[in-house]
Amino acid sequence: QILCQEEENTTFAHTLSRGGEQHIYKFSVKRKRTAHLHTLCQEGFFSCIPFLSLFFSTSPSMVFFTQPTKASIKAKYEPALEAASATLSVGVGDLKLKATCSDSTLENFPSLTGVSLGVEKPGVFMIDYDLPKKSTRFQFMSSAKVFGKQARLVYIHPQKANATVVEGTFLFNPKNKVTGKYSFFSGKGSVKYSYVHNSDITFEPFYDFAMESWNFAVSQKLPGNNSLKATYETSKKILGLEWSRESKETGFFKVCATFHANESKPPKLSFEKTWSLEF
Repeated sequence: QILCQEEENTTFAHTLSRGGEQHIYKFSVKRKRTAHLHTLCQEGFFSCIPFLSLFFSTSPSMVFFTQPTKASIKAKYEPALEAASATLSVGVGDLKLKATCSDSTLENFPSLTGVSLGVEKPGVFMIDYDLPKKSTRFQFMSSAKVFGKQARLVYIHPQKANATVVEGTFLFNPKNKVTGKYSFFSGKGSVKYSYVHNSDITFEPFYDFAMESWNFAVSQKLPGNNSLKATYETSKKILGLEWSRESKETGFFKVCATFHANESKPPKLSFEKTWSLEF
């Protein structure tokens, strides 16, 4: 079966049933000199993830690696907790496939502790599946014009946790926006106002109705793709500082530090690094 045909580039697909399993074989010939073979098995690795199994079995033609594929690896380390994690994201068309593991995954190998898999379509949906807990987290995003202004809506629902959240953002203009969040678990929400001054300084006062307290955040863009951010939680009296840098050559890097105003303990640090790949 010919899926698509262009000048000097033809793609074929063949479906074969064997032993109750359905295999889809694909290969593409480009300039009649190179060929790539891709195999998908409906019953196999993806069978442990219901939503991924359904997605790939109904739309097999979208897994198609004849063009350069972008991927990223994000690593995070928290010294105070002695915890580390890593996430691999691979672009497949307009989707992202993700796999996450933690340091506990290696400590308890070959167990699946700390392992989760997911699929994401930026700006539309995000689905994550926690393998040890066998729990799925759904997140759906949408946007629309309301009175000529941009409005965004986010719905988050963890399958096995009573923590469903709805969040809406209304953009008055590029400098001013308001974000409201409501938790079905607590029955309360929060409101955040964001103001951008001179395109490089952002002020964000935030009120949490559940804690009945104010939080504040200020961020500053600096030369060389650097940015600084400071936050303060009045209810917990916690001050946070964050420095990040993003560039095409070195990727994304972020360092965070949190201080407790009533304690003389050293700050809690976290480091995050992202590498971008293309193959």
